[in-house]
Amino acid sequence: ACPMRCSHKHLALRAPRVRRVLPHLVAFILPWVWRELSSRKVCSASRPSAQTLCLARIMSSDAHFAGVDLAAHWRKLVDQGAVVATVGPSGVTYGVRLGADDEFEEFVSGDAELNATLSEGNGLRFVLDGSLVASLHLVRSLKPPPTPGLKEMPPYDASKDSFVTGPFRLQIRPRVATVKVAVSARLWDCYHNISPCDIRGHFLLIPTIDEKCNWRRQALVREDCVDLVWMARTTITSPTCPPPWLLTFNSIHAGASQNHIHCHIWPNPSMPLLASDRPYAAIEAAVRRDVEPVTLSSGVGLSLLDYPCAAVRISGGDVAASGAALASAVEAAEALGCPYNVAVLGDVGWVFVRSRPGDKERDLGYFGLGASEMMGHFQCSTVNQFDMVAAPGFMAEALRNVSADAIHVWEEIVNKCKSDLQ
Repeated sequence: ACPMRCSHKHLALRAPRVRRVLPHLVAFILPWVWRELSSRKVCSASRPSAQTLCLARIMSSDAHFAGVDLAAHWRKLVDQGAVVATVGPSGVTYGVRLGADDEFEEFVSGDAELNATLSEGNGLRFVLDGSLVASLHLVRSLKPPPTPGLKEMPPYDASKDSFVTGPFRLQIRPRVATVKVAVSARLWDCYHNISPCDIRGHFLLIPTIDEKCNWRRQALVREDCVDLVWMARTTITSPTCPPPWLLTFNSIHAGASQNHIHCHIWPNPSMPLLASDRPYAAIEAAVRRDVEPVTLSSGVGLSLLDYPCAAVRISGGDVAASGAALASAVEAAEALGCPYNVAVLGDVGWVFVRSRPGDKERDLGYFGLGASEMMGHFQCSTVNQFDMVAAPGFMAEALRNVSADAIHVWEEIVNKCKSDLQ
């Protein structure tokens, strides 16, 4: 059952009365009605329930990422008033704070209309459509603009890189942690995201900003892929507990808003999925029956998923082998000229390969599909976006509309992996 305020609760309250009037009819119809409603819940989650916050508090002492207690760091940042940003000529300030009940809550000052919406409990809503979920997150409408010229696939330009230039540059923000990767000795910096997609925590992960050789475009190299696999596997606590942090990457034309190498980390599962007691759609996706999975000599398994977007799952093998397979899959996508998204959760990775810019009609009326959307969680920043995305069938169609040809992608990735790794 959804632990937040749900629009279908009246059904349970009225059911006994209905059974008294039409017992046989209800006994036949009610289970079907309940299944239909459960598959399309609409909930308000602007104030997380006690159950959600309890899980968040457990994370603060139990959910580590590469040996760092990110949840505890997040709470400290929020408590210090650090997860705050001021944008626009009128100086609108927004962020996350601790509320009266010691709960995380979003706030806005300088925008009366948006603040009123948050106060009414409409700042974060979500709807389920099958295994896909859409959420409305109004505060993210205030996030900084993307790097200029991203549509043209520009070369890296430090003067236009908001991570190293301007009021949001990372050098003047608190660094949460620096992670040293055991298998490579490379350093990665972790910063809080000034426009978090999850009020329980949202971090940027970048090769250390202190070394200018890491000031480069938004693309993964082989060393990055191995490092990401290693960091994701450090979050595994037991075979039966889902890893607490999802690590994602968006290429240019696939959701990236800044042309500086960076990844994202946020809690797993996301708040709407936690409230619905289910995993991401990509985790639930079955393997296509018409395409035989491949196991490389390194023990890494490759599978083409039965999913609206071309999705290859990478699992098994040690860190080096799995990282190498991920790198080959990414290089295959780039050789095709296709944008791509990567997600890594524990010891499983996904590569979602998108159609090349201009190949398909891409006017979805909803922009910025990134790794979260590819995994099955659509994040909307306006009411109009949310109303459109929440329409039955829209999310699955959106994923299909941006997908490259799945069979062609599969063949190229398998051939690249076999050529590089066998």
